[in-house]
Amino acid sequence: LKAQEYQTGEDDNKRIQHSARISKQINHVGPSQHHEN
Repeated sequence: LKAQEYQTGEDDNKRIQHSARISKQINHVGPSQHHEN
């Protein structure tokens, strides 16, 4: 059970990092005015 919980945590971390990476790409592609925030 503990190993399963750990694996789930790993998956969550990867999902969070993936979402953050996508957000950065969207912000980077967005208008330059967006970077002033």
